[in-house]
Amino acid sequence: MSPTSSPPDKTFIGRRSKLAGVIYFILGVLNFLHCLLYFQWVFSPTVKPDFVIIPIFIGSNIYFLTREFIYKCFHWCGYHALPELVEFGSGRYSFHLPVFERHTENYKVYYSKRSKKHQFLFFVSYILYVNLILGVLLLFSCVYWAMFIESSSEFQDWHAFLFIFLLIILYICIEALFKKYKHWFKNYFKLDDKIVEHGFPIYTLKEK
Repeated sequence: MSPTSSPPDKTFIGRRSKLAGVIYFILGVLNFLHCLLYFQWVFSPTVKPDFVIIPIFIGSNIYFLTREFIYKCFHWCGYHALPELVEFGSGRYSFHLPVFERHTENYKVYYSKRSKKHQFLFFVSYILYVNLILGVLLLFSCVYWAMFIESSSEFQDWHAFLFIFLLIILYICIEALFKKYKHWFKNYFKLDDKIVEHGFPIYTLKEK
């Protein structure tokens, strides 16, 4: 059985809003700049290096939760983001942004039937997943630095290539595990996910 979500119902497809996309872009940039200033403070001399990991986790979670709150605000205003980001531009000048659609009546009915308990449980597990990625990557970076960089008399190009390659492999493995977890979560609790918002399944209990 495929771990992908069910194909969306056409009655859930609403009118797209370019204005919502522009507003999200502005809010997203402000959120990014806010976190950039925060991390600039984190890596300043005023912060002790021994405690720098804790502020990194705090900053990453603030960015993630702020982003989700922005999506929620759009939802309150009657718009939802498509499951996947859409590419704008071409080549080196391309970038990806969410596209928003107006709620249809069928969409509102389905959303009102969502299981809030399972939705919250999945959201918490997703936060843990984000922190797991960050923690594993930070731990791997520290171990790699101690084994290959500090122990070497001089930095070599293959150190950087190997580091980036292993980071990518590590991220792909964690992402694959989480996809399996989503598949298990849906089947274990007997849930439907006919609609997905910016990568988040909207779960309802299967009708008996």
